[in-house]
Amino acid sequence: YAVAYGTPYISGKDSMFNDFRGYDDEMQEIMISIPPTLLISSIGIVADVNRCQTMDFKFPGDLIYLIGDTSDELGGAEYLAYLSEKTGASRPGGEVPSVDAEKNIRAYRALEAAIQDELVASTIGLERGGLALALAKSAMAGLLGLNADLAALGSSLRDDVLLYSESQGRILVSVSPAARAEFEKTMKGVSCTKIGTVIEDGAVRISNGKDVLVDTTLELLQRSYRDRFRDF
Repeated sequence: YAVAYGTPYISGKDSMFNDFRGYDDEMQEIMISIPPTLLISSIGIVADVNRCQTMDFKFPGDLIYLIGDTSDELGGAEYLAYLSEKTGASRPGGEVPSVDAEKNIRAYRALEAAIQDELVASTIGLERGGLALALAKSAMAGLLGLNADLAALGSSLRDDVLLYSESQGRILVSVSPAARAEFEKTMKGVSCTKIGTVIEDGAVRISNGKDVLVDTTLELLQRSYRDRFRDF
């Protein structure tokens, strides 16, 4: 992938044995071990840092697009880890995401052209948590709500797969309505679908046609996002 993307790997490291030994709040001896971890670092060139993107939604009325294809790839996903933690059952399997470097680089180059032409208001890569978490992060960062309808994707995948699949190479962007035509022209030839709109109030709504999948508020999302750290 370093060759395909033209972004050389400049370092690497492994952490196969990384343990912490100490005491909990009741002074009982504990040991915490992280999973074996491999790390690589890659580097690229940014010609103009003023055109770097942030993930926060900027303006009510902006259009939300999903770049890239979503597949049934929940293997190793946060969603399945969460289900396992809540139910106590062993983590189910599933397809691990695959990477199509050639397809991805076409999408990346098209998006780069759109960014250089100042057609894009925000961008966020889809990773852990999939589309659902990317939408939530952009909404929370911009303090703006959203209406999204996944029926626009024209997919037969289950709702939870559409929300939480961690298929690689996908990017969520927001675009001003005034830039819509030029943006869609620039993205022609790559998978790019308008799935929603940024709204001014704090509502976060995600549907799939007539089926409501998520109906919550920024306040509740922010509370959940921050409260989790109190467990540690």
